[in-house]
Amino acid sequence: MTYAQMYDLFVVVGYPKNVRKGKEKGKGKSTRYFRRKLHQWNFSLVLSLLRRALILRGFESHRILIIDERGTSSHCSRCGKEVSRPVRGLIHCPFCNYTYHSDLTGARNIARKFLSHLFRPRVTTITDYFTGQKFSLTHYTVCRGLSHWLQSQ
Repeated sequence: MTYAQMYDLFVVVGYPKNVRKGKEKGKGKSTRYFRRKLHQWNFSLVLSLLRRALILRGFESHRILIIDERGTSSHCSRCGKEVSRPVRGLIHCPFCNYTYHSDLTGARNIARKFLSHLFRPRVTTITDYFTGQKFSLTHYTVCRGLSHWLQSQ
């Protein structure tokens, strides 16, 4: 039995499909450098290397999913309402008075998005956004502890 099976571990990664279409504007040297580096970033290579490394460490392919990350860092992870980011890196929700780091909020929302696929009554498969591979939801029946954690946060 592998470590991933023993502790029922899953890896869910957001696929940054539209990150290059962002609104990073400016004429400064650092902005040009950032845009150049962003356009040189090879998402597919990074994600396939991550997938291969996890499989070599005993993760079965259905335990590694890449899903659409759209909207995950612009919604409050506590109440789910859309919020703005006045400070880079922080999210403050005026509806529930919740302030947290946007990366952590995005990670929680990616986990919530994954779990929302699991608990839909009519859905029987989940599709990996990167490979297009479909997995039966019977593989994911023991994630209920994580869903309780997400609801309590």
